Amino acid sequence: LDWVGVLLVAPALVGMLYGLSNASQDGGFTRLDVWAPVVGGAMLLVTFLITQLRRPEAALVDVSLLRRRSVASSTAVLFLSGASLYGAMLLLPLFFQVVRGADALTAALLLIPQGVGALLSRSLAGKLTDAVGARVVAIGGFVVMGLGTIPFAMAGADTGQWWLMAVLLVRGFGMGAVMIPVMSVGFVGLERDEVPHASIITRLAQQLGGAFGTAVLAVILEGAVNGADGVAAIAQGFGTAFWWAVGFTVVAIGVCFALPSKPVTSPVD
Repeated sequence: LDWVGVLLVAPALVGMLYGLSNASQDGGFTRLDVWAPVVGGAMLLVTFLITQLRRPEAALVDVSLLRRRSVASSTAVLFLSGASLYGAMLLLPLFFQVVRGADALTAALLLIPQGVGALLSRSLAGKLTDAVGARVVAIGGFVVMGLGTIPFAMAGADTGQWWLMAVLLVRGFGMGAVMIPVMSVGFVGLERDEVPHASIITRLAQQLGGAFGTAVLAVILEGAVNGADGVAAIAQGFGTAFWWAVGFTVVAIGVCFALPSKPVTSPVD
């Protein structure tokens, strides 16, 4: 076991995730308990990457796989998809509770259509990825996901409930369509012993992206609703945060052009 790698990467990830989780409190990224653990964690992470590259034969994670286009592009897209997905998942239940006046249980139940949409698109996304390639399917999924987020940026207390639930179904459909091609393309062309390393890299990127997106949108939401007078003003504040979530999705679409454009088959399969 690469104990040097373990002792570097464990506190690095804990520090970054802890710091980002505190960004939703008053003060945002200027708080000491936000930037200090994030900066410290980032320094440890850079040191970890250097040690892994210098000792590839004993590396905890083979980060040299990031030199491959499929792994690097999948990692970047998963980071941005994590920011868009988890960031919006912070906003949605709060929107239903704060703007619409729902209790926590009702807000959770109202999110069910999003999960149903993701489930419905999974098998279709897999077949389309085999037929036309990961790039087209991922871009299409992000477009649908973005279109399913825009109505929430313009919604208010009087927006129809059934309309919002239909929009969530569409958003979930896009989410499911994104994850299948992006996660599978990260393993294309890898040898069997390289797959676990690629899996770790892509999963960490998704989790860090989710923490980053959640922190950013929490800070934006706090600033947008701070001092807002009335439900309409609060709804506008949520709209600002949702537009930022749409922005993450647009950036992810741009990165998706780095994904393979043609159907490919991994030797692992």
